[in-house]
Amino acid sequence: MNMGDMIGTVFKYGIVFSIPVCIVTIIVNLLIRKRKQIGTAAILYRCLFTAYCCFLLTAVFVGRPRVQGAMLIPFSSYYEAWITRSFIGWRNILINIAMFIPFGILFPIAWSKNIKLKSFALVAGVATLSIEIVQYVLKMGLFEVDDLINNLIGALIGFLIWKCLFQNIGKSTNVKHTE
Repeated sequence: MNMGDMIGTVFKYGIVFSIPVCIVTIIVNLLIRKRKQIGTAAILYRCLFTAYCCFLLTAVFVGRPRVQGAMLIPFSSYYEAWITRSFIGWRNILINIAMFIPFGILFPIAWSKNIKLKSFALVAGVATLSIEIVQYVLKMGLFEVDDLINNLIGALIGFLIWKCLFQNIGKSTNVKHTE
């Protein structure tokens, strides 16, 4: 599948997948709103994070070839892309990093504005490890240590962007979050 087809597939199925999941997210948050004092903005941020996760899971699982295997050597994709001067290899590395930048920005906005870097890295690591394990078990991709590394790098870049740019916005607008 070429890149254009992949983007179209992710967009199409991501919308179909995210709409009902976002509706459920909104309903659940509205039901617990009074008890937990969740603001309207926080509910919308959670819906946005949920939609992002739906698109991410669509990109990771839909239209993938049925393969199973593991590449456990760290930075092997970097080495291969460097040695072969492969544009596609470097593109894949950058895509794996870029896919998780929104995770790093949206997770703290939606769920915990006071999250520390160490705790966030654990959450992001568990999220990407879960994806790799499910890919392996369902034979929908390789379990690759490089994907774990790249996804974590992307999430941490997003987290640092959030820390630098968006954390002060939440403080100045008094957006209510839960911990």
